[in-house]
Amino acid sequence: MGIGGKNMTPSLFARIENRIILNLVIALPILIITKMSDIFIPMVIIGLLLDIAYNHLQYKRWDGDWPLVFTFISGLFEGAILWLIFKIKIEIYILILIPLIAAQQLVAVFIPYKRFRAGRIL
Repeated sequence: MGIGGKNMTPSLFARIENRIILNLVIALPILIITKMSDIFIPMVIIGLLLDIAYNHLQYKRWDGDWPLVFTFISGLFEGAILWLIFKIKIEIYILILIPLIAAQQLVAVFIPYKRFRAGRIL
């Protein structure tokens, strides 16, 4: 339990919510510009499935946290899966990965109360 009885550790629902919102705002425009929007839905589905595994691993850690370096490593892992399945250009995925990680950190700055709402934005 966090401050005031609220959970400060991001929940699976928050992880899914953040992924969908950030992918719609950042990844989809990049994929449309690069004419690769056909991989958007599979990319989101793969990410959502991996979020279940990431959430499980997060709760196995002693502090229940998911540091930024883990976010970057998991992004590389997801990119490798997309490369194996769809043969996407790694440069395109890096164009998506870097802004996604930056935006995830900016969300924490501009929406600080999300920390006390189990990581949820909405």
